[in-house]
Amino acid sequence: MFTPARQNFLGDDLYRRALLVIEQDGRISMGLSSFQYRHQGQTHFSPPGLVYQRKTRKDKRILIEGDILIRRRDGRTVLARLHDFSPSGASFYTDEPFAVGETFLAEFAVPDCGTCETVVTTARREDSPLGVPYRHLVGVKMQLTAAQRKKAEQLYLCKKAESMKRVVDSARSRNW
Repeated sequence: MFTPARQNFLGDDLYRRALLVIEQDGRISMGLSSFQYRHQGQTHFSPPGLVYQRKTRKDKRILIEGDILIRRRDGRTVLARLHDFSPSGASFYTDEPFAVGETFLAEFAVPDCGTCETVVTTARREDSPLGVPYRHLVGVKMQLTAAQRKKAEQLYLCKKAESMKRVVDSARSRNW
């Protein structure tokens, strides 16, 4: 049973087929389900068929602006644009194709915070809605030494503090 956040905004027709996303016990599960009925403000669906499941991320990612310099095994260097970042993984936009499981050296450059270089492995790749020159969104897992982990955490906390400051400043400006 689910209660929609905006019950008056969404009609039953929009719920005929739904993708349900559930986070529970350290896992994220997604499945397609069919609307059954609504009773006393509760929306009832059939049990979802599992489409995708994965462990939740160890560290929550933050949206981040910056560059990533990639050095591939064949000697080529690629410059890409960071999308999000955490001390254990990141994603970036690129025009270069990357295979899932591919390992390469990455240097993350985060404005006003510094850089971090480490070995990463491609975890996923999707087509990007941004188009050329960013046709792909690539997600990577980092393979960090203790010193690299400390540096990645420093970059993460630097940007997280910056985003928190923007939220506080925004709230203050509305209250004055």
